[in-house]
Amino acid sequence: MRKKRFKYIKELDIGDPVEHWIQRAFKRAKVLNLPSHLIVDSAAVIKNALGEEWLKNNFAKPNKSLPFLDKHPVASNFEIAGDPQIVSNMEIAEYLRCLVNVPGLCKVLDLLKNKGQFYTTFLQIAYAYRFKKLGAIEMRFEPPIDEGRYSDLFFLYKNQPFLAECFRPKLKNKGQDHIQDILKYSANKLFDAAVKHKRKIFYYIRFLRNINTKERKEVISLCITSLNKLISQESGQLKFKHDACDVKIFDASKIERNSPNEYKGILLELNETSDFSCNVYLVKVNQIDKARNHSDYEREESSKLFIKYPPREKHPDWILSLVKKIEKKIIQVRRKSDNPRGILIVNSSINLFKSDTSRNFNTRLYYKIIDRHKNIDTIILTSHKWMVCKRYKYIATSLMGPKTILFGDKETLTLNFLENSVDLLKGWPLLYPDKFSDFMFKYIKGEIDDDEFKNYWIEIYNRKLNNFDIKEIRNSMDKFINKLYHININKR
Repeated sequence: MRKKRFKYIKELDIGDPVEHWIQRAFKRAKVLNLPSHLIVDSAAVIKNALGEEWLKNNFAKPNKSLPFLDKHPVASNFEIAGDPQIVSNMEIAEYLRCLVNVPGLCKVLDLLKNKGQFYTTFLQIAYAYRFKKLGAIEMRFEPPIDEGRYSDLFFLYKNQPFLAECFRPKLKNKGQDHIQDILKYSANKLFDAAVKHKRKIFYYIRFLRNINTKERKEVISLCITSLNKLISQESGQLKFKHDACDVKIFDASKIERNSPNEYKGILLELNETSDFSCNVYLVKVNQIDKARNHSDYEREESSKLFIKYPPREKHPDWILSLVKKIEKKIIQVRRKSDNPRGILIVNSSINLFKSDTSRNFNTRLYYKIIDRHKNIDTIILTSHKWMVCKRYKYIATSLMGPKTILFGDKETLTLNFLENSVDLLKGWPLLYPDKFSDFMFKYIKGEIDDDEFKNYWIEIYNRKLNNFDIKEIRNSMDKFINKLYHININKR
């Protein structure tokens, strides 16, 4: 009888999740270019801010399938402790260190503990941090406004009061809720079925439309039934259709054993044609203690689940619907007593920054809100992205009114430069320190005027640029930053 190589357990006991995160952070510190002296402090900041008892309660919550989907993001970050999770918790800690003396932070911490409010509140402290770096003073969280309501943030900049409101608009056609349900409630069933047959199985589900709970259960049941048929036949793959999706199932163990090249081709095709994938690993019994002790351990890649999102349903009025949602927030940045300028910070994963759709959206947004409501200074459309430099960055574009104060040319330049050329986890030192960077910081701080800045660029290019104005210089600087990070900066 063939000796059993693996023991399948649903969860790996990692001990204290906070200590697990600390050990993982130290282990990855060199790769992630982390400030090692802040790792333990970052964990302590979060524990003190959110409460040790609160963390324990969130760690103890039962999992349905994949642990991180049912838990608070901060708790998940401690438990998973992958590269993005390590960086994310250190980013939160950096914000809290900087904002610890801002009045109203206690109210923000209560919101941060709420899983449903977490991402909006994260956006709130992230931009409060950035505004403070820009030079904002007298900052306050949750300031009272008219009619007993509260805004997200108040501050003074250039002696002008500002109110900022942060939010994540939700559209009725979200299109990916069923994906979350598959992962929360059904992924473990698919992987369990593969382990039961001692096979590596690839599942590919191409959704044709959104599905409900009943249909999701039908699809998963059909997958498991079809897997039984697949194991008993010679062919290494099987497919079937459902009203809501097309499904392909591959016996990857058999294909890899009989035809390695075909296996590589299938894996490449599935990765290229899917929008999302997840996989499980099998760990030998004699390696589990090494994993628990944060030592290097052997693991074998096993089954995978690939998902193709359904085509986005065409709603002619979805842009108008989103504009209306943003417009409803205008009341949150009004106050009669000091007539502040309003900033709306919109966090959305929808790509609003390119193509005709983007221009259509921006045009409507401008004329429906900025042109009509004179108290609105700026609308920031932003998205939190994991970058090649192994940091999260806020990729944003700003719609500004003709009388904008906050985002004049120099302020836009400053935020773009800070966002894309500095490392907030290391106290804002530059990722690429050089003469150019030192000069830029002096310019940002106002220690160098425009003429000296222009002369510096003339020196860099080693030629006379009599007609080379500041706007062209800034465009050149943006290109320089793009080259460093291989990203596009959204200009005014």
